[in-house]
Amino acid sequence: MTKYKGFFLVIVIMIVILVVKSINSNDVAGKPDNSPQQNAADSNSGTANYSAPASTKVTVTMIKTCGCCRLYSQYLSKKGFQVEDIFVDNIDTVKVEYKIPEDQRSCHTTIVGNYIVEGHIPVAAINKMLAEKPTIRGITMAGMPSGSPGMPGDKDPFDIYKLTDSGKGDLFMSL
Repeated sequence: MTKYKGFFLVIVIMIVILVVKSINSNDVAGKPDNSPQQNAADSNSGTANYSAPASTKVTVTMIKTCGCCRLYSQYLSKKGFQVEDIFVDNIDTVKVEYKIPEDQRSCHTTIVGNYIVEGHIPVAAINKMLAEKPTIRGITMAGMPSGSPGMPGDKDPFDIYKLTDSGKGDLFMSL
């Protein structure tokens, strides 16, 4: 395993450089993100248009070194949310605290009002949840899907699930 440490270090450094470049190239204060990638991630696939109440407060909990979490936080801010970032040393303790099933976890957890938003979920889904006010604990999108807010790559269809008292619930929506 020790013979691979140098290889892994190079990979980590490359990822950090790419994330920093991405943050610097996308971080224009007050400018909405109208990139084709972000517009695709925000598409609502035929659902009604929902919008967050003005200045909805959200808290994004993440580890300090995660670049995609910071990009997701910036994305929410650009979409009109008042974002507070909370940095923790161990994100797994947050997942346990909020009883997020292991198969539904991502790299950050967002709290919007009384709801949990787990993962790189587009605002269309968050706004739909806020408008409909379902009796669920929140919504989840496991992992770090390509093309989702804060993640590079082409967008694949996203399946967003309800988070219930018993864990992963039914499909909330697909984007």
